[in-house]
Amino acid sequence: MSDDTTELGKGSVTISESESDTGKYLLLKVPDFAKDPSGKPLADRYNEAMTSYLRLGAQTPNEEGDELVQLAYKAGAVGFDPESEPPAVYIDDQRNRGDGNFEPTGAAGHGLTKKERLDLHTKHLETKGGWRDHSDGNRITTTYGDKIEVVRGNYKLVVMGRQNEPGNSLGHEWSGNHVQDWGQGTMPGASTTLEWIRNGYAASSPIDTRDDIAKTDAPEDGDLYHGGVWLLINSTERVYQYSRYAGHFRTQQWGDKQEAYIGSEDPERIGTTEAAGYKGHPTPADIKADHDVTDGDDLVEKLRPSSKGLPRGNPHMIAKTWASRIESYTGSSAWRIPSIHEETWAAWMSEKTDCSGKITSSTTAHGTDDNTHVTGVASSSTTAGVIVENTNADVITENTNAGTMASATKADTIYESTIAETHVEFHGGGLHSSIEIGAVIDLFLGLKLDIDISATYEVTLREHGEFKTKTKRLALQAEAAALQKKEFALAHQISCLKFDIACLKHDVKALSVSLGL
Repeated sequence: MSDDTTELGKGSVTISESESDTGKYLLLKVPDFAKDPSGKPLADRYNEAMTSYLRLGAQTPNEEGDELVQLAYKAGAVGFDPESEPPAVYIDDQRNRGDGNFEPTGAAGHGLTKKERLDLHTKHLETKGGWRDHSDGNRITTTYGDKIEVVRGNYKLVVMGRQNEPGNSLGHEWSGNHVQDWGQGTMPGASTTLEWIRNGYAASSPIDTRDDIAKTDAPEDGDLYHGGVWLLINSTERVYQYSRYAGHFRTQQWGDKQEAYIGSEDPERIGTTEAAGYKGHPTPADIKADHDVTDGDDLVEKLRPSSKGLPRGNPHMIAKTWASRIESYTGSSAWRIPSIHEETWAAWMSEKTDCSGKITSSTTAHGTDDNTHVTGVASSSTTAGVIVENTNADVITENTNAGTMASATKADTIYESTIAETHVEFHGGGLHSSIEIGAVIDLFLGLKLDIDISATYEVTLREHGEFKTKTKRLALQAEAAALQKKEFALAHQISCLKFDIACLKHDVKALSVSLGL
């Protein structure tokens, strides 16, 4: 045996055991096997002695590596409270799981209350014993073939990343039927925080409509919906995230409500208060009204975490779309949206539509109400080869209020037809001017009342250049009215003559009867 070989039980390599009924164990330990060469002088463990050991069976306190075990109580996914009493290791120790601890439509969970999770399991993490190994050096595990690990309990991995602050750690946890990970620079792969809310959907009800199930009480094996849902809360803050997608994507969403909030009414680039950036968002009262937590009252803080030190500014939003075809549908004839409300508030707006083909617009409604209030200048311009406007409605009401209104129409031929029992136009206040160039035909069928209260000047320009002032136009209107009056009198005389002829025919017929002709 060479000089650098140490037999088991001799030198610095020891094997010890205890056969006591309450503390049986086997310990294989190699203390002070080398000096730590990692890092540089003044580093945490530079040049210190390193130890490795494996303990099977009972565990004793104050062994090497115990300080690292404490990190399991201090590091965890977002929502994990490291200061909780009694101390927790898993986020499932603190999770609201609901009464009965069952999934909405799946098999029952572990069936433990929050107190039972802590008292029956987590509290015994360090004292239960079984297998404990530690190394101050590196650990490398290689497997050429397959590897299977079965863990009946929970599993948690904490990676410190060569530093000592638990808040800067990363890792993942498998507990309570969920997988969660954490890390400052990553989007949690499974979730950030999970909370059970019992009012997410309706109360217990059968979900199997087969005749043999409907006629009997549905068994609680997946055929009965128990009500309640898992509330998933994701959070990625202090991150610039770029996402790229290429392929065929389809998104389908159902549920009770979809909400989206971008920015706020009280933006701060970096939040200085706990409530910064939440104005216009759901209030704590709104959250309490929407969600009912079964065994906790901290959901409001999880849905509205403190804004201090986090970005809370309003973004510059840019959206550009290129596509071979764009289709957008809101509702359908089979399902009309009960109510649609839209608001736009802006200091300045610019819109441009450039279509090389044809634009078709169709609106069908029981009634419309369009109000535009412009404090400055309202300008509208339309250039087209042919303009066709058709309006068919029971009632049309148009109101225009302006200091000065100018309207200019230039066309070879303008044809306007209005069919109504009563047509009323009212112009009041300011200067009202109307210029028409071309052949103009106005046809009104019904009673027309045109009231003009303003300084009005109307000019009609014909092709031969003749101008007619309002006075001449009024004179022509008077002559037309007189002509209409004469035509009405003539029509009345003709009607009377027709009546006299009819009476004469009746008298002749009566005479013929009396003479027997």
